[in-house]
Amino acid sequence: MGQDETYVFRFNPDRVTFPDTCPVCNKPAAAEGIVVASQGKEEEGFGSIRPSSITAPRHRASLIQSVSTRKLRIPTCSEHATSEGENTTARSVAAIINGLSIIAFLIVSFNLGLTIMHGMPVVPWMAMLWISILIAMLASYKALGPTDLQKAIEVVEYDAGGSRLTVQISNLSYARQFLHSNTDSVEIIKGGKSL
Repeated sequence: MGQDETYVFRFNPDRVTFPDTCPVCNKPAAAEGIVVASQGKEEEGFGSIRPSSITAPRHRASLIQSVSTRKLRIPTCSEHATSEGENTTARSVAAIINGLSIIAFLIVSFNLGLTIMHGMPVVPWMAMLWISILIAMLASYKALGPTDLQKAIEVVEYDAGGSRLTVQISNLSYARQFLHSNTDSVEIIKGGKSL
């Protein structure tokens, strides 16, 4: 039984309660974090707008996707609490910074490469700019990753009807508490022997 062992449970989200401890650090819960489970399904694609004959297409084109989402409100400590709005805003800013830094990195790398190919000396400010953009690109990429709460409770599967949810819990103590408070509502998929 290692520290990085995970526990997988399947349950109906309407019939379970989450323990009043933080799943990340095991501190008593003082706030709430949100983990979003979603499953998208494309209803119509581009194939429907291409007629196989000269007649007009029978289906209208649609890029709208049907998405089934579920928000799990999980008790956490104040350090690991997240709201959906804060998380969305931070990820949007990180995505914009990441995109711009990739473009800037390519441009500066191209100019730096041309400078080296022509045998010209590399000016220090260009090297510092290249390193700064590289750091910004890597930092924004890391910010796009999952939060500590999303790492502790990862949604593995979510059916379209919303009646069954499969989660992976990485904290043994929290997994035991979760199973103890929901013994009749939870199906153990993986890691049950050590619980």
